[in-house]
Amino acid sequence: LDPGAPLPWSVLEGLKALLSCDVVSLFLLDSTAQQVPVSQDVPAGPVQGEPALEVFFRHYWDSEFCSHPDRTGDLDRVLSPSDFYTRRQYHSTGMWAEYLQPSGLAHELVACLGGKPGRTLRIMLVRGPGPDFGERDRAALWLLRPHLLRLYRDRRAGAQAAGLTPRQRELLLRVAAGDTNRQIGRHLGVSESTVRKHLEHIFERLQVASRTAAVARAFPHETPEM
Repeated sequence: LDPGAPLPWSVLEGLKALLSCDVVSLFLLDSTAQQVPVSQDVPAGPVQGEPALEVFFRHYWDSEFCSHPDRTGDLDRVLSPSDFYTRRQYHSTGMWAEYLQPSGLAHELVACLGGKPGRTLRIMLVRGPGPDFGERDRAALWLLRPHLLRLYRDRRAGAQAAGLTPRQRELLLRVAAGDTNRQIGRHLGVSESTVRKHLEHIFERLQVASRTAAVARAFPHETPEM
């Protein structure tokens, strides 16, 4: 479990199963700075053989499919390459040849959850060779967009409000798992009194008075487990 992740991992796993895709990616795309400051993928980790991000941005503005939200300001449509290209045309683009094809990816479906042109939060579904995404998939993703955005914003706001250090979060996860102060101290290599002092600081920062309230305040959308 990673309570600091942009979305609960179970949500991305659920999307993957619901829409029968091989990869689900959530990412914040800053095309102005040519950066992706937020990224979360299921399965976790880079796709084998995935090229560098600089290759993606080299072809970004030439790809009508990828750059459509930034070029037009249209953040509402759920997009697939077939909206812009025939299959032959798409396979002749630099984006396909240098970025997508080496990864073994065949079909994509992308929706903007929010943002503004130049900096958009996107969800991307990917399939390998086989059937392309259909209208059912497109409609389902469109309907889910506002719910995913709300969850993303709530989690981000909760994490910022909590303002816990990584060490404090680790300690609080042990609390959520039901560990005693002695068990937490043994795990972290500190004394019970140090654990109690850490908890006092956490309670003060979160403005709560109990272990249960601290867990609920820090992780409002899920029950943390180790």
